[in-house]
Amino acid sequence: MNVDYTPKYGQGGNILKQIKKLLLILAAVFCIIAPASIAYGASQTYTLTFDGNCNNDSSYTTSITTKAVAQGDSYGVLPAPTRKGYAFDGWYTAATGGTVVSATTIMGSNNATVYAHWTAYVLTINYMNDGAQKWHCYATNTYIDCTNLEIAETETVAYNELYKHAEYGILDVNRFQKTGYKTYNKWKVGSKDSTFLALDTNWTDERKDTATGKTVAEYLHVDKQLEEGNTVVNLWPVFTQSGTNMAYAGDGPISTNVKAEIASAYALVVPESVTMAGENGTGEKTATIPVTVKGDIGLTQKITVTTTPPIMQRAGASDVTATVTAPKTQWNRTDALANNGDGITSNYTVKATLTPGDWSGTAEFSCSISAF
Repeated sequence: MNVDYTPKYGQGGNILKQIKKLLLILAAVFCIIAPASIAYGASQTYTLTFDGNCNNDSSYTTSITTKAVAQGDSYGVLPAPTRKGYAFDGWYTAATGGTVVSATTIMGSNNATVYAHWTAYVLTINYMNDGAQKWHCYATNTYIDCTNLEIAETETVAYNELYKHAEYGILDVNRFQKTGYKTYNKWKVGSKDSTFLALDTNWTDERKDTATGKTVAEYLHVDKQLEEGNTVVNLWPVFTQSGTNMAYAGDGPISTNVKAEIASAYALVVPESVTMAGENGTGEKTATIPVTVKGDIGLTQKITVTTTPPIMQRAGASDVTATVTAPKTQWNRTDALANNGDGITSNYTVKATLTPGDWSGTAEFSCSISAF
């Protein structure tokens, strides 16, 4: 028995055709949308931020501060920042410590920040010897024999490091001892023949409390070199022969100490002899001795006269020590120059009680000069 499954009204075929067409359209749409959806999931991007980690240092430079990196992709080329006084050590996952990252580091599923690490450049100062025998070493606070040393002492300070003896600046030249020479308070910077001199004097208050390697480099005029790399500077001492003074261009005036040692010119004048007089017979006898001091002495000088009384002697009699009365014992400059240079005379009185006969004795006078 044959069964006819053809729709009765002839519309079934059209419906099937329409269903097939719809399915084909849906399939085409799926083919377009599905890959796009898959592609969208694979290309999710995140921001990689580059932190200079330098406390807003104005000298910091970098080519980029951020970049977009797709999840699962490597970081790619990283910027190479610069900063005065520091060497760039790479990018790390933390400001301090952390793990170094590179171009091959893979981006995760979140935004990321990497931090620049830095190493400060170092200034090395060599205190050069130039024929000295002794050097007072800062490190040991003792004098050392530097006769055979080219470099008496070396010190280092990093660009950002506080200078260890900032309170008085670079070491003093007078730490050297060189026979026949005295130190001049400056260093020749760079070479023995340098014309640039650095004063070894104390620094100003505002500098000494905050001085760093950068400060020292600026003072020695090597700051540009230290900004770009480790720097070595040699300081050569300046000596001058003992007994001389020296000045370089830009120095203030120097001096020669002019001395004059002028001896005082003065005289003590007394008579060769005087005769004692008095009543006849036994009794007190007296004599006057004029004592004169004259001459030219200093404004702050004085002349002092001292007297040894005479011992009067006579044959057959005991010695008699006379007395001397001295009204004046000191003369100043005005006294010595008085009376047109003849000085001032003081009359000394000699007294003794004597018996009849011929007596004689000697009064001694001496003088000395001294300051008031």
